[in-house]
Amino acid sequence: MRRLLDAHDTEVFVSGSSTKLLSTEVHTSLRGRSMEVLVHPFSFRESLRHAGDQPNVPWHGMRPDHRAAVDASLRRYLTTGGFPEAQGLDALDRFPLLKGL
Repeated sequence: MRRLLDAHDTEVFVSGSSTKLLSTEVHTSLRGRSMEVLVHPFSFRESLRHAGDQPNVPWHGMRPDHRAAVDASLRRYLTTGGFPEAQGLDALDRFPLLKGL
C-alpha cells in the first residue's frame, strides 16, 4: 500500500476490523497516515432516505395510506436494523451478518 501511495496520485481506504490488533496498534501497523472513522448504523430517518421513502410532510399531515407505509417501514427497520449492509437482505442472509457485527 505504501508503495502505491508514494508512486501514484491515489487514495487508499482500508476498512474493517481485526481482533488481532488493538485500535492503538492499527496506526503503527499501517506505518503512515491513518485516520479512524467510526461508521454508525442508519437512524430510522436515514434508512427511509436510503430507501427513497422519506416523507415530505409531518406525521399529522400524512394520508392514512402513507402513514401505514411509514409504519410498515418502521417495523421493517426494527427487524432489519440500521446497518446499511443489512438493508434489503432476506432473513437467512441478514441474521449471520448482524450476528457477526
